[in-house]
Amino acid sequence: MTTDLGLLLVRLTVGYLMFGHGAMKLFGWFGGPGLKATTAGMGSHLRLRPAAMWGPLAGLTEVGGGTLFGIGLFQPLGSLGIIAAMLVASFIAHPGKLWAQKGGMEYPLTNLVIALAVGLIGSGAYSLDAILGIA
Repeated sequence: MTTDLGLLLVRLTVGYLMFGHGAMKLFGWFGGPGLKATTAGMGSHLRLRPAAMWGPLAGLTEVGGGTLFGIGLFQPLGSLGIIAAMLVASFIAHPGKLWAQKGGMEYPLTNLVIALAVGLIGSGAYSLDAILGIA
């Protein structure tokens, strides 16, 4: 029971922070740049081509992955969405530095490892997968 409660707390925290991060990219919520600026940054700053694909994809993997991860539905898809977004964030957006204070990959790498661990362990008893019997 305590393991399941721990998994719930981790999933809710990481999942909904990831949702919020993606919502900043897609909708400009929470003071974020919105889709137009996100897409422009994907092309100019990160040099990802085609930027028109990468901007929405970044936001969608964070919003979708964060939501599925948070509610524990269709695992490991939520974990995979977060892992994909955080791989790009860690090694393309923040390469070569570790600590976040120096512009490094500390935070996205932490999210990646948490998503990987939950993906391997499973969402626990307090998840929609468990409630719906699809775990």
